[in-house]
Amino acid sequence: MVKKSESHQEQNMKVLQHIQQEAQQKREKWRAGQWVGLLHGKVVAASFDWKEVVVAVEKMADDRRGAMLFRVGDNYDEVERML
Repeated sequence: MVKKSESHQEQNMKVLQHIQQEAQQKREKWRAGQWVGLLHGKVVAASFDWKEVVVAVEKMADDRRGAMLFRVGDNYDEVERML
């Protein structure tokens, strides 16, 4: 669950961790290599084509600081900012 008092980054990281756990459990919804776009702790796009995810996030994000892109199955112990 996402709390309003959490920062955008904290919200997104919780969702990222949840999706990664589901992917490790081989849930149908998430596959290794799939790109996911998050905005304020909510999934707004998912595709194996990262460009599709970027376009979808940019259309919805009036402030990129609330956005995050990641690839399912990658190791995110160290996070690099791309935006």
